[in-house]
Amino acid sequence: MPKLSHEALVHLVRAAPEVIVGLLQRELGFELPEPKAGFFLFPRLPDRLRRSGASNDPGGGVALSDRLRLDHRTLVVPGTAFGMPGYLRLSMCVGEDVVQGALDAFRAACA
Repeated sequence: MPKLSHEALVHLVRAAPEVIVGLLQRELGFELPEPKAGFFLFPRLPDRLRRSGASNDPGGGVALSDRLRLDHRTLVVPGTAFGMPGYLRLSMCVGEDVVQGALDAFRAACA
């Protein structure tokens, strides 16, 4: 990744969460508060994705994480890693091209 100016980094840190929150909430039905600061989002999966039926994945986060990783080359951390089944942890420390790729991956994996 090329070196970014301070202004570009500030734009990236502010813009990526807005774009991703918008998609996750409006298009895909995830629940999460508007981010105030920080580099991570912790969205709750919509009911249709939490009901995976697997006893080892009560919140559906592991199944969705696996689908994103294996089918779409997108890495997220299932909430079970933090004792929160049914959630994902998303990093916002990425470039705009990665954000766009992740958005496309979420659209496909959650369809």
